Amino acid sequence: MNFNPELDTYTGVATTYPVASAGIALADAAANTYGAYSEVIAAAAVTQAFRISSVTLHTPVGVHVGKVEIASGAGGAEVPLLEIPYEVASDAGGFLTIDVLGMGGVVAANARIAARVKSVVGGLGAGTISVLVGVAVR
Repeated sequence: MNFNPELDTYTGVATTYPVASAGIALADAAANTYGAYSEVIAAAAVTQAFRISSVTLHTPVGVHVGKVEIASGAGGAEVPLLEIPYEVASDAGGFLTIDVLGMGGVVAANARIAARVKSVVGGLGAGTISVLVGVAVR
């Protein structure tokens, strides 16, 4: 196992955003085309440098294959941090949590985090998937 002292310093409080929520509903667009970004964590909500520790895909709609992109930055100026592929093999609902600590780098304190989704089939519409983002602070 590799030891990474940079990652080991992120042992503080871990929180999921949005707090006490089933997630932020995302909508895809045409096939293989990202929909619009939706804010998941408001600017200034996390006041320390942080790493994204997990992404939860909640209650996906329809059987499909897609990608969720997590980005930071002001609305209209988002910079991608992570692109996470996923597959929904059943329309039974549920959720999938993906651990991503160590990917995407350190996010600056007070950064806004947004997400968007695309699917292979496209046109799944509003609520294609909801996303929650876990955060680990120093």
